[in-house]
Amino acid sequence: DYSGISNGIKVDITPPVTPQLVDTGLWIKSEQIDFVSISSDPESGIVSLQYTVGTVPGGSDILGIWQSVLTSSTTITLSSILSNKLTYATTYYVSVRTKTGTGLESELNSTDGIIYDNLAPSVTVPVSISGTYLGQHQPLPVFVVGTTTMTWVWTPSQDLSGISGYKISIGLNPGTNDVLSDYPVSTTCYTLLNGQNNKTYYAKIKAVDGVGNASIDYNQALFGILVDTVSPNVPIVSKPNDGERKYLLTPNFSWSQSIDAESGLDNYNIMISTVPDFSVVTVSSNVISQNVTDMYLAYNKYWWRVRSKDKAGNYSDWANVRSLIVNGNVNNLALASSTSTLKSTGFDAAIITAAIQDISSNRVENIVCVVTFTVTG
Repeated sequence: DYSGISNGIKVDITPPVTPQLVDTGLWIKSEQIDFVSISSDPESGIVSLQYTVGTVPGGSDILGIWQSVLTSSTTITLSSILSNKLTYATTYYVSVRTKTGTGLESELNSTDGIIYDNLAPSVTVPVSISGTYLGQHQPLPVFVVGTTTMTWVWTPSQDLSGISGYKISIGLNPGTNDVLSDYPVSTTCYTLLNGQNNKTYYAKIKAVDGVGNASIDYNQALFGILVDTVSPNVPIVSKPNDGERKYLLTPNFSWSQSIDAESGLDNYNIMISTVPDFSVVTVSSNVISQNVTDMYLAYNKYWWRVRSKDKAGNYSDWANVRSLIVNGNVNNLALASSTSTLKSTGFDAAIITAAIQDISSNRVENIVCVVTFTVTG
């Protein structure tokens, strides 16, 4: 008689199910690969998992041999075992097989490929910023805008895994981020609103690639943008006096200097009209001088005004309007003195300078005329 009965022997002659693999994605930036292996065996179960890494599916040229994990865990992290073994822009495959309690192995399966990108994207370069070039300021060149809004535009960065976006930092000094710190931007431009008058803004921009590598900040702290929303002061007209008669066809216009504390003065805009509401403009000219003597005016009555403009494009209000009459009653003209200056220009012409007095107002002006003559005899 048998002394006892065994509890039974289970026969397992079928290999486990081929592992289904899920990895971390197409790209990695560090020497670490995470993957999940899903396999099963209904008879004797999974007792171990074997894996290797190579540059082709099923290959083991990176690890050299198959590694075994005596665990039922399906999540595996490879890190130290890959140290100093991965190369930029190379595709790697994790291959896995499992083993049952009876020693049967599954078929091998490999991931769909993981590319190693450990390099930062190319540095972005600003191609334009809003504003007008103001010049070299300490410590950097500065542009100026006449609004509280300013925009930076830069070239797209390039990277093996693509560009996921950019980060911009803005400060009131080169290299700082006291206004904005690593703000994410999806495009190659950024507009800052609500800038403060007489403040200069500096931006740093870096690109972020598809796996999170960030480029170094572009040290543009090569440029600053000054906000100037304040107009220069209104110039004060000096001459001609209001209603004055002028006997030269190029009267002398003059006014006081305007001041702009932020961006500085750019020019003056002088406007002359034959009607007091300036609906008809005879002359409109931008000049840098406070004294204009080269505007030709035909005989007529005119109204004129002047305003100043700073380098941010802000205009002052117009100065008080004045009128003048070019070439009044010529019967009121007389020589102011009995002397004149004669300067020969050759054998057939001379330049004469004489002082002419307006009898009605006692005003005296120097006039210059060219006299031509013919020598005979």
